[in-house]
Amino acid sequence: MKKSTRARQGRNTQRLRDDIRRNTFYMHGTMMASAGAEVGNPKHTITKADAVAILNRRNTWAIMIVVFLDNGLDQIAKLDHHTITEHKSRSDINAQIDQLHWDFVGKQNLNHVCSSGFFLVPDHTIDLQQSERDAIRLFSLHKPWDRDHTEAATMIRQLERMTEAA
Repeated sequence: MKKSTRARQGRNTQRLRDDIRRNTFYMHGTMMASAGAEVGNPKHTITKADAVAILNRRNTWAIMIVVFLDNGLDQIAKLDHHTITEHKSRSDINAQIDQLHWDFVGKQNLNHVCSSGFFLVPDHTIDLQQSERDAIRLFSLHKPWDRDHTEAATMIRQLERMTEAA
């Protein structure tokens, strides 16, 4: 194989990796019973191993924090956007995401909060404002305005943690 062909294949492979990373998202919230984040990619099939590899790699991050509120008249979602421009793995930014998440929840009328969550993309240049509707639609599959559902999901996660610790 010629050197130029190998170089072109290498560039194409890197472009594909970058496209997979830029289109992969991770989401989790208090309304979700699973202990770990859900992963998706609208363009590419992604395996659990691929998703974990991306999380373990040092990336920059686009973050959207979502709080679902019900004031008795309207059900709304409030959003807060952040970026992390330093290259860090997901485990390196866990505390930072938790801080952003709970700070934003704390700024809301807690009597109206039904649930909350986060939506991440491992590339800080992604404009998550363009994906807000899609993210809210994905969260809506988990009944984010149903307080009883959120309470049950929280209890399930706590039981799973207790079982794992035993």
